[in-house]
Amino acid sequence: MTYRWFGDRKLLLGFSKGFFIIVSTRMSHIGQELYQSRNHKRALVDAVVSTTLNKAASCGDDLIKIHDLTDPSDIYGTIHLEDDADKFLSLEWSDDGQLLAITLVTGVVYVYVTKLPMHGATYRTTVCHLSALQELTISEPVDEFATKTKVAIPVEPSFVAVGPYHVAAGFNNQAWIYALADDKYELVSA
Repeated sequence: MTYRWFGDRKLLLGFSKGFFIIVSTRMSHIGQELYQSRNHKRALVDAVVSTTLNKAASCGDDLIKIHDLTDPSDIYGTIHLEDDADKFLSLEWSDDGQLLAITLVTGVVYVYVTKLPMHGATYRTTVCHLSALQELTISEPVDEFATKTKVAIPVEPSFVAVGPYHVAAGFNNQAWIYALADDKYELVSA
């Protein structure tokens, strides 16, 4: 069904019967099978590789499987589309590996975030980082008994900041500032 070149002369092959195979094309072991699995019971429709993430994904039946190419037997993640079983058309990863797009024969397109942007800030021993597209996690790594505070924010931020009593997240020329108290938070400025 599909093939993709990646890494040091490796070839990912996807077969209609659901098999996902990686072979070497180096002259020293040409055609040697490096990994094989049956990712899909009925059919594999497409497979893609993200060299940025060093991951491969295949789709078929009602499932997308994502493999870590460092150890292909390690399944990094799965995505189930129960309502759209057997409707896959193709997969494609963005160049930076952040987005995985799935198209269906019905014309529907799903886009999944596979890698969060790295946004974080520190103040003394307080660490704040983006833990989901619209969520910040504030923690005290030096205090093993401290609880982590999760702050829901209205947008995916392009910057974050943290201080002794506040955390802020912003996008373009807007910022949301939250007061922190114990493991609770309250919006004080938007």
